[in-house]
Amino acid sequence: PQEVFVAEEDGRPTGFMTLDRDGHLDLAFVLPEARGTGLADALLAVLENHARATGRRMLTVRASAMAEPFLARHGWIATGPVAITRGGVTLTAADMVRDLTSDAPAGMLRAAE
Repeated sequence: PQEVFVAEEDGRPTGFMTLDRDGHLDLAFVLPEARGTGLADALLAVLENHARATGRRMLTVRASAMAEPFLARHGWIATGPVAITRGGVTLTAADMVRDLTSDAPAGMLRAAE
């Protein structure tokens, strides 16, 4: 089971993120017309605050090339590149972690070597 965090405007869903019981951010989507409005930032903040409140100390994600810079700005650290092949097409992604016990500002955290 996953917890689903949904943003809406005028009763219409504009974005969502999901978190599984192991602390894995599985799905994240924001409508193209809502990008750049702070909606994704707000959804991520709600998800992270909920994770902290429920005792999670670490979150993980397999981030797309589009999501990686966004998550890095919010303190997520890439732990390694991953190649994903589906239907003969290979995409590059990055496994990332977020230490919820750290109060370091985004961009100040560094991956362990």
